Order: sequence, then structure tokens, then C-alpha cells
Amino acid sequence: MSTFQEICEQVAPKIGVDQTLFASVIGGTAQEQIDILEIARDSVEALTEAHDWQVLKSVATINTGDGATEAFNLPSDYGRMPATANLRSSRLIGPYQHIVDEDEWLEIDIRDYEQVTGVWTLIGGQINIKPAPESTETIKYYYQSNAVVDPVSGSNKAFFTVDTDTIRIPERLLRLDMIWRWKASKGTPYEEDLENFNIAFEHRKAADKGARIIAVGRTRLPRGAKYAWPRTISS
Repeated sequence: MSTFQEICEQVAPKIGVDQTLFASVIGGTAQEQIDILEIARDSVEALTEAHDWQVLKSVATINTGDGATEAFNLPSDYGRMPATANLRSSRLIGPYQHIVDEDEWLEIDIRDYEQVTGVWTLIGGQINIKPAPESTETIKYYYQSNAVVDPVSGSNKAFFTVDTDTIRIPERLLRLDMIWRWKASKGTPYEEDLENFNIAFEHRKAADKGARIIAVGRTRLPRGAKYAWPRTISS
């Protein structure tokens, strides 16, 4: 596995830069060092967002309910929810329903519907859950971590801070993405490099997908199906 500094050295010949300029990168003051660091930042952010990488998939647990609190902080390395996010509870049989529309959530909140299956949404950097989790209840959900960089020591993090850091997602994609972004930023032809990246990305994305989970047991609510409102209105 290549370090960030080594990745920059590998990229250098492809973008017409002397490799010796990237003998060190982090903290460098040469314009090429500054530019490659910014290009890498754009690449890392884009790659992290572009796919639900298995290596970045994490599980969050909520077990601090008190029957009244509905809003809970997201994990410190929270990046985003997977495309098919679900919340599962030790108390409920089926998954919580994700309310995407804020007006729909406001309607539920104002009218104080009694929840049969449970609903959730994201507001203000917190995950909001109805009904409020009980003290004996455990709720778990998958999320995509933004900690895509692996340091020599310490916790994973969102970006490179020293030259010896490594990337947790396929480093070849990072190299290819940095190449076309560098050329595009300098106003030189980059279409072929972008195509090379897109082909490699699609291959890696397909290889990264796991098999679908087979649910055994009673019939469950089809994915994406919703219950009609209102249900039962509490007094």
C-alpha cells in the first residue's frame, strides 16, 4: 500500500511534474505541492461520496433512550447514510421508516401521531427518532464513515495530514482521479484521463458490492413502502 507521498510521486510523471518536487508534500511551500494537496482533497471527498464503500461502512448503536428523548448525536466520523439506510430496533419487528421530506416530518411532529412502526429523519446534525427510544431498547443503523485515511498510528481520519498516511479505498482510483483533476485545473486536455478513471471506478464499484441479504421469516414491509397517514392520534 502506497503512502500519500508515494501516490503523489506516482502521479507526477503523468501530469508533467518533476518527481523530486513530491519528495515531501504535506507542509510544502512550492506551488506544485500546494496544488497537488488541494487536488487530492477534492479527489478524496469525491471518491468518498461517490460509492458506499464496504470498508467505510460502520454501525452506530443507540442505547441511551429514556422514553422521552428523540434526538441523538451522530457518530464523530459520520459522513452520510448509505443509499438504502435502515434503523433496526430490539423492540420493533420491522425497520423504522425514513421520512425524507421535512414537511412530512413536521406534520408527524405537530399532530403527535402514535407510531406503530417507528420513523426517523436527520435534522440539525442529529438523528431524530419517533417514538422516543425506551431505556431498555437498542437501535442500530449503518452509516458511511468519512474516516477514509489510515494513519501510521492513531484513529482513522478524513484527510491526509502527514506524508505517511494511506488511503483506505482503492489507491489506484485516487491516482487516476488526481491526474485528470490536475490537468483540468491547468487547462490541458484531460478527457482521456477522465475516461480512464470512470472505467476503473465502475469496475472497482462493481467489485466492492456485496451480496444482498436474504431475509428469512415472516413477510416484511417491501422496501420503500410507506404506511398511510394518519394512523392513531394520541390524546
